Amino acid sequence: LSMRLYILSRTMSRLSSLPRMSAQRRALSLGGTDLEFTDDEAVEFLRRSGIDGASSQLDVVQRAGGWAAALAILADHYDPSRAQGGTAPGSEFVLSDFIDHEVLARLPEPHVTLLSACAVLDSFDAEFAESLTGDPQAEQHLRELEGTSHLITSLSERWLKMHALLREHLLDRLAREDPER
Repeated sequence: LSMRLYILSRTMSRLSSLPRMSAQRRALSLGGTDLEFTDDEAVEFLRRSGIDGASSQLDVVQRAGGWAAALAILADHYDPSRAQGGTAPGSEFVLSDFIDHEVLARLPEPHVTLLSACAVLDSFDAEFAESLTGDPQAEQHLRELEGTSHLITSLSERWLKMHALLREHLLDRLAREDPER
């Protein structure tokens, strides 16, 4: 009997047998970075979406930063007469709504608090995250976010950065909700 089981999730599976099965080459795990578009793949996606011109494509590709859903939203609302990656005004609402409902709403509150606090920095480490949030578990939250999503990526063993679109969204929200901060 030959059977294949596929388990799809937005977060890394907590199956206790997964590491063993991976070591035995009986399981394959794909993480967020495995699913990111390369620049070449993103340019091809945009070309097939009707967005031509190297400079137009480059702006959108850089803004999406490999994030497939963001790339699709930006492509669907592309307007070559506009700056900032050619995005039409409606796309900012759609992108913002997507980030709020499909990304942030699915995270535990301590992770959202940490991301919101760290958005004020271009890069950060666990010590900065703890100082900004007052949460002694900030380092653990960062590692969980880094390991289960593409929202946080390592720059080095110590330093991390947030996806640019997420950071932009959180800074906009912070400016609206807490302008004194």
